[in-house]
Amino acid sequence: MKQPYQYDTNILSTSDSYKKYVSLSMICSAIILLTINDVFSQRPWYSPPLDFGIVPAGTFGEPRSGHFHSGIDIKTNGEAGYPVYCADDGYISRIKVSSSGFGKVLYLSHPGEVTTVYAHLRAFSPDMNKLIDSIQFQKQQYEIEVFPEMEQYPVSKGELIGYTGNTGSSGGPHLHYEFRHSRSQKPYDPLIAGITYSDTVAPVITNLILYTPGEFGGYYGAERFVYPLSDQKDTVTLTSPDLEFFIGFTFFETSSNNSNRLGIQQYSLLEAGQEIFSFMLDSFLFSDSKYVNAITDPLIEKTTGTNTYLCIRQPANYMTSVSGSGFVKLTTGSKKLFELRLQDNSGNQTSKYFYVAHSIADQPPGICNESGGIKVEHKRQFRIKNPSYSFKLDEGSLYDDIRLLFIKTTTVDSEFKNRLEIGDDAILIHKSFSLTLRSEKVTHQTGLLRVNENDTTWLGGSHNGDQVTAYSSKFGVFFLKNDTIAPTVLSAPVLQTDTILNRQYFSVNVNDNLSGINEVDCSWNQKWVVTERNSNTSAIKIYLAESQSESSGELIIKLKDEAGNSSIFTYQLTIDPKQINK
Repeated sequence: MKQPYQYDTNILSTSDSYKKYVSLSMICSAIILLTINDVFSQRPWYSPPLDFGIVPAGTFGEPRSGHFHSGIDIKTNGEAGYPVYCADDGYISRIKVSSSGFGKVLYLSHPGEVTTVYAHLRAFSPDMNKLIDSIQFQKQQYEIEVFPEMEQYPVSKGELIGYTGNTGSSGGPHLHYEFRHSRSQKPYDPLIAGITYSDTVAPVITNLILYTPGEFGGYYGAERFVYPLSDQKDTVTLTSPDLEFFIGFTFFETSSNNSNRLGIQQYSLLEAGQEIFSFMLDSFLFSDSKYVNAITDPLIEKTTGTNTYLCIRQPANYMTSVSGSGFVKLTTGSKKLFELRLQDNSGNQTSKYFYVAHSIADQPPGICNESGGIKVEHKRQFRIKNPSYSFKLDEGSLYDDIRLLFIKTTTVDSEFKNRLEIGDDAILIHKSFSLTLRSEKVTHQTGLLRVNENDTTWLGGSHNGDQVTAYSSKFGVFFLKNDTIAPTVLSAPVLQTDTILNRQYFSVNVNDNLSGINEVDCSWNQKWVVTERNSNTSAIKIYLAESQSESSGELIIKLKDEAGNSSIFTYQLTIDPKQINK
């Protein structure tokens, strides 16, 4: 029987830990915002990072996979190599080079506890490139991170600090640009700092979704009824077969002269003119970023192909950006008026009035998550241990109580025949769970894999006898598999010139069939060389130093995957003298 929806009063009302968490978060946010506003009142503008106007490819606070977007993505015409300039006087406080995440990224500290971040760079400034090069050669590794002292690398407002690129986990050439509070590293909307772009376009609400509560009175197992909005001016009526419900919506947002889908900054739901739910995000703690999973609905996003927001606070959503419960009760046969308000980062607003009426008349069934299985409470750790697998989900991993199905199946197309399906991957979680699978066929090259629809992810894991233990941030289908095939080179090295760095490099495509490449190590005439690799491409760049300008030599490429398989490829190459240091 469906239970009435109630908040866990031990957590949301009387818990000392929760009160301390919320109070500390609110105090810190208030202090930070006061500091930021004071700084910006004295420094009303910052030098733009690029020579041309900003057209956003992504905005602050957008819901991304498992996190809120912490900056603004600036379009660079689909190309890399545009000069990037310093926002204000200050110094370089952090430099990082990575094959994933932000790739090549600079952190600059400025007066007033302000930090600016410039990510996915193709290269740094010439002097900084030489510094990074020397550190990479000293450590003989591509990935490095440096925290300079304040007096080491001062920068001036408008100074060249790098060039736009597509490094790390970038999905295409652009500049990721952030403003942070230096001490807390809390990111905030760059528009607060006076960064502007042309945007007179208001968000458009494309669907209203009426949710009737699931088994435990909330989001889990809720039935969804989708109402497309073809005419934005009409006042529509949603019918609810239940006396209790909550609302969600999908939307389309962009900016002037732009085709990209963007996010919104805030939204609120009003019942008869009284606000019953609101969400507003102009800054956040990185520790809160995972709460994006508590206000989005991947099941509707799969159905509609657009971003979905919930107007309900789930019991274990402790984010201070959320206010109100959003839960509504009707009386038999009644009808209520609601208003949904949206505002984008530029302040453009839209609203939609609609009614919700109670009706017991037959209507087509709504969209639901899979149901059934073992009840798992969000306030407690949950464990299962049996001869074939072990599962552990820590307290605080869920936003509400759910049920989890554990379904064992077998297949004939693998040396490991057993499969374990856990839950529904449309149920998002706050913390990763641990899973151990056991088999007498486990070797040091055995890894744990997860399948979600057509996406297969190598989770790897630690080994202990006949078992493999790994962590997963999603539910799905899990199984063991051996990776015995070493990585390979797909194409012969091709000499090219990096016009930004003014250096030659060999471009090579590499590939691994399953677990993914973990290590790349290259040498030219028995001397180590910097090899750039990024998780968004199969191509690696093997850079020749100025001292390595021989017209012929031996190139050795060593590859190693996550399962420990390694391979070595050797090439005897002759370079046209006209191409050397061209």
